[in-house]
Amino acid sequence: MSQQATSNKLQEILEILDWKEEVWSQFVYNTGLQYLYIRYAADAITPEVLNRSRLFWNWWKNQWQIRDEAFLDKETKGFLPLQKLPLRKRVMQYFLLHDARGLVNEIWPNRDIVDGAYSEVIHTFFNPTTEAE
Repeated sequence: MSQQATSNKLQEILEILDWKEEVWSQFVYNTGLQYLYIRYAADAITPEVLNRSRLFWNWWKNQWQIRDEAFLDKETKGFLPLQKLPLRKRVMQYFLLHDARGLVNEIWPNRDIVDGAYSEVIHTFFNPTTEAE
């Protein structure tokens, strides 16, 4: 999907939810953190590693876009247009679609993302950039 199409879809989401982009961004981030800590509940290290990984967050944004498209696609599949629903119901549908507790059973980063995240952290640890330079 082009950057312009992604931007248009985001604007449509923001309008439907009556949110500012900052609210949406914080929701995406907080849900990602919640997902990590639920998915890797028995592991204290992996959520911290993935939280610091560009690979994980790119994967997460991609998964989020897929769900946003499904949210917007409901209108074209015979559902009541989202704008005709009360705001409270629109927001609740969006929350349910992106609920971290449900997503842990539906999506997970593949091994390449997890291994790559650990590599990123190790590289950063052993090759820190100094601000003094």
